[in-house]
Amino acid sequence: MAADSLAIRTAPRFEFLRKELALRPGRLAAMARITVCCVLTVILCMIFRIPVPAYAAYNVFLLSGSGSEVATTLRTAIGGGIAITAAACLSLLLYVVDAGEPALRLPLMAAATFLGMYLSRVVVIGPIAFLTGFLLVLTQTMIDDIPNLDALAQFIMWLWVVVIVPASLVTILDFAFGQRPAAVLRSKVFGVLSDVEHSLRSGETEQLERTLTVTAALPELRQLAELVDGGLKSVRAIDLALLELLDELVRIVTLLPPGAHSANSPLLKGVRACHDALSRDAVPSIRAITITGDVLRGLDARSRPVVFAVASVLDRLLDGLARRASNVRSDPPTRAKSFFVPGAFSNREHVRFALKATLATMLVYIIYSGLDWPGIRTCVVTCFFVALGSVGETVHKLTLRLSGAMAGGLLGVLCIVFVLPHVTDIGGLSLVVASVAFFCAWISTSSERLAYAGMQMAFAFFIGVFQGYGPTEELTVLRDRVIGILLGNVMMSVVFVTVWPVSAVDQAKAALAKAMTALGGLLREPSNGARLFVAQTLQRARRLLSLSIFEGDLFAGHASRALARQRLTDLDALTAAVLVAVDQPEQDTCEDFRASAAAWFAHPQAPSVPAPTNDTAMRLALLPAEANPALRSAIESDLLLAEAIRRSVSRAQ
Repeated sequence: MAADSLAIRTAPRFEFLRKELALRPGRLAAMARITVCCVLTVILCMIFRIPVPAYAAYNVFLLSGSGSEVATTLRTAIGGGIAITAAACLSLLLYVVDAGEPALRLPLMAAATFLGMYLSRVVVIGPIAFLTGFLLVLTQTMIDDIPNLDALAQFIMWLWVVVIVPASLVTILDFAFGQRPAAVLRSKVFGVLSDVEHSLRSGETEQLERTLTVTAALPELRQLAELVDGGLKSVRAIDLALLELLDELVRIVTLLPPGAHSANSPLLKGVRACHDALSRDAVPSIRAITITGDVLRGLDARSRPVVFAVASVLDRLLDGLARRASNVRSDPPTRAKSFFVPGAFSNREHVRFALKATLATMLVYIIYSGLDWPGIRTCVVTCFFVALGSVGETVHKLTLRLSGAMAGGLLGVLCIVFVLPHVTDIGGLSLVVASVAFFCAWISTSSERLAYAGMQMAFAFFIGVFQGYGPTEELTVLRDRVIGILLGNVMMSVVFVTVWPVSAVDQAKAALAKAMTALGGLLREPSNGARLFVAQTLQRARRLLSLSIFEGDLFAGHASRALARQRLTDLDALTAAVLVAVDQPEQDTCEDFRASAAAWFAHPQAPSVPAPTNDTAMRLALLPAEANPALRSAIESDLLLAEAIRRSVSRAQ
């Protein structure tokens, strides 16, 4: 019995690892590129005696990220180059002021930490600001180990090389052998269309619920594609509209009852036409979905409006693909670009986040300086890289960092004790690096739920093995690194839980409220472009709720999480019902109901629940059998939306 209970508890974890570590298309190539870059970086560091080779090798992982496509790597490499250049210049400038004044150095480091963390949240180049602040603070801590200013300045210049060398190698290999974001985007769109086709054939919608995670991320991937292919700017508006329609199609098909199979044939033909047109970059073979009146009249009241909505979305998809294939170009929408993100100065959470991260960082710096234990400097690095908006996100990152460091440290110990004594040249060292880097890259190319553990595993291994330019037998470096990570983890946990704690569940609820408001606006004005915003906001709420498990019972506990998850499920259904209503070809519906439904979405706690009037039901009942099915469907879509609202309200009570 005990063994069976343990198997039941551990089964979801093994299933999670199985999915995360599965070899998706392009993953093996990304792992190979990361491995080759690591080996080349180590060889260059050993030949030219570049300092801190462990950091240089780790930078390959940091710059490669998930290794999915070229644009992300290019953006990260450029940002890293800018950050190290700015940090080196600022460090040399600060050394003139605080090199001999420890009392002055501490407030300057605190100011640099605060500015780096604050700017990372409020400016559009936040990652560069964050890296600049991190590198500036890290170089300031080097004064404790290198008191000679000439040697210190020389070391700072070498740090620039430590970043630029792996950044150059990663960029070159990715451009030569990496996946273009446009190709990745096209592959994902094909996958979404295949999922929709499978659902229409089988009536299963479980896979489509997971597909919504993919469709919500497609607009960002489309934006990255422009960094590599500037010609895509001219079709940006068309592409974004097509991606919005794709998400809309998936959501509406989830409502299609099994009884609507009689209408599936023309819908399947439309999905296949979209797939073929996209694969050939040609005008679709059909331009509109045709469903006979007899088939439409034979559908029940739940199926008919959904079928009409699916057909409407497919019609617009086919039209958009035809315009794109016909080289119909549109000027990209001109928007006033701002250096600051929306709410940069009105949102107090940005300042609070920066203050909490600064407090934790300065506390661990004071602790290890007071103990005269520079080997645990990784506590400062930990505080920078695990600081995130909510407690759930922070604890999740802490968990991945700690588990990765422990695993990488164990690999380092085994290598130092059993392997390095037999390594006699750089060829043998390259084989060791390649083996471990390939394994760590397998983990680091997972999703964000696991990838950081692979990066930390690589860092712990490199920092333990590369303690100079030859084999080492010293294990204290690994010990100190793990202790530093433990100290940073504990300090960040204490600060973020006790000082202005932010719950991931509360952030998810705020995101759901924004989505509700946007749906109300969509009912008032169906062409206001809120569909994409709703999809991405719901995905953000889904991500936050998945991370809220790391908060345990620190806040409202399991009941609050369960309530928020139920609210998310209801809102997914409400979103699909709203899309069905606004996608009807006939909009001769009850305006009073639409207005009251829009008001309810803005204030879902209101005591009155919107419902169609008796006149609506009477109109539907008096329609003759030969009446226009589109008119009947429009009225039925209101009834479908009203039912979804009632169901949501009853579950919330």
